[in-house]
Amino acid sequence: MNWQHGLSIDINKIEEFKEAFERESTYKLKGLQEQIIDIDLAITYRNLNISILKDLHRLKPYGQSNKEPLFLYKSLRVQAIRTIKDEKHLKLTLRDDKYLLEALAFSQGNRRDEIKIGDKIDVICNVDVNTYNTPKTIQLIIQDFKKAIN
Repeated sequence: MNWQHGLSIDINKIEEFKEAFERESTYKLKGLQEQIIDIDLAITYRNLNISILKDLHRLKPYGQSNKEPLFLYKSLRVQAIRTIKDEKHLKLTLRDDKYLLEALAFSQGNRRDEIKIGDKIDVICNVDVNTYNTPKTIQLIIQDFKKAIN
């Protein structure tokens, strides 16, 4: 078999094709543009223990020349969603297998409708200790999130 690949365009329609192609490709690429975020480590629930908290505490104080570590946590199922502080922030309950995690996404309340209960999401986060309630619990401070692909 002889396969030919390519595209044929009437010579009088090249400019029209070029404009349509550029218009369509620009439209499609807008949806693909994403901000690149450098993460330090991909984590799972097994990593969230007293040892990592001690290590993170030793790295403090965080600042411009000593950035707080960013973690990627994949495929967390959304169990609960609500906005807090005049709908400015998101408060999520996320499930990793049989474990529940509390998470806060500061200044992301406007993203509330991007996810729903039952969705799986990937998050980029910092790990912190919630000292607001007793006993102290580990919480994720979400910097960004998106629906999981798998």
